[in-house]
Amino acid sequence: MQKLLMQSFGPIKKVEMQINDIIILNGLQSSGKSTISKAIYFFKSIPELVFNDFLVRTDRIKDLNKSLVIACRKQLVAIFGTTKHMKDFKLYYDYGNGVNVTITPEKNSGHARIKFSPTLLQRLNEIAVDLDRSDKYLSNTVGSHTSIYQIERFNRGIKARSEIYSTFNDQRENHFIPAGRTLASTLSEELRGVESYQIDALTKSFVERILSMRESFNKSFDEIVDDKKKLTTDPIDFKRVKLAIKIIEKILQGQYKWVQGEERIELDENDYVKIKFSSSGQQESLWILLTIFQLILDNKPAFTVVEEPEAHLYPLTQYEIVKLLCLYAAIPEQQMVITTHSPYVMSSLNNHLLANEIGQNNEKVATVIDPKCWLDERRVSAYFVEKGTITDIFDRDEGMIDPSCIDRASFTINEDFDRLLDME
Repeated sequence: MQKLLMQSFGPIKKVEMQINDIIILNGLQSSGKSTISKAIYFFKSIPELVFNDFLVRTDRIKDLNKSLVIACRKQLVAIFGTTKHMKDFKLYYDYGNGVNVTITPEKNSGHARIKFSPTLLQRLNEIAVDLDRSDKYLSNTVGSHTSIYQIERFNRGIKARSEIYSTFNDQRENHFIPAGRTLASTLSEELRGVESYQIDALTKSFVERILSMRESFNKSFDEIVDDKKKLTTDPIDFKRVKLAIKIIEKILQGQYKWVQGEERIELDENDYVKIKFSSSGQQESLWILLTIFQLILDNKPAFTVVEEPEAHLYPLTQYEIVKLLCLYAAIPEQQMVITTHSPYVMSSLNNHLLANEIGQNNEKVATVIDPKCWLDERRVSAYFVEKGTITDIFDRDEGMIDPSCIDRASFTINEDFDRLLDME
């Protein structure tokens, strides 16, 4: 299992955690939940940074370490901003099998000093040598301006990507669904041209994903699934996809459509509401729902961060969106981090954990929660983030999030209420 260590980084004093398949981060605002989730995402994105570096450079061996350090440093700054003001911080991520990355501040400049383990550098060097040798061979035999060269180089690139990801002991694509999604949902076109320095990298990436996805929703969900069936040989879990559609339409109270350059939620055959005039709950949840639908349909391993899925949603609707997240996260190859303030989200997750436990010997459980949404407790971890540290709030004996940690606010509110009653 992969491991993360953070010290003196932003609001985080010290955090050590194993990267389980499903991680729940709960806590007050500004406690560091997003900092932790972004750190995991950053380290998970390094394989793609390496691959992109290898794609654009022809002499990959030359200054390999320096080039990768620059690529990672740019990504770090894009996600977190400058680290020059952070003193004595440390970020460390262990991918397993001697592959790890350590980030500390350089003493003089304050820039992030990024160190790759010897095992990692050796393996990446081997892949780079093989790619350079392959490019040279193709250039000498078929010519670098021929279509055969481009095809063979493309195929070799696909193989190299797999080799790079395998080096990091992971083959998952990465997705980050940030909080504050209303702006991205309603102004995605306007945000297209915003400069990178004016918007954080993860929000910009999210907007770009919206722009690339939305035109595919110019037809019904069923038509999208049917097209996928015709155009790919990849396996599709039709029952899971069908359940995802049912949950999404229940949350949206309609179906999303991209029609003539306009985003709508179609309420029935004759009535619709434009996204910019829809409810804040619909706007906030829309691209969580559509992203998860697409990931379930694609059925490929992925790592996904979802920030505050409860935003602007009624408690019962929060329960529904948790069902969708569990439907996706229950697939063994998937990994997910969820940050939340909501006790309803936490309680809903417990329902899906409990369903898995008692459902093994009780068929009636399936009539309450669909088995495709059940969560295996071994794949789940939960933490309360507070004062720069984390507290494990997953009760391994009970196989669920500790109920006493779910709604601390209600305890305080009820305590004050009782004190007021005593004063009558």
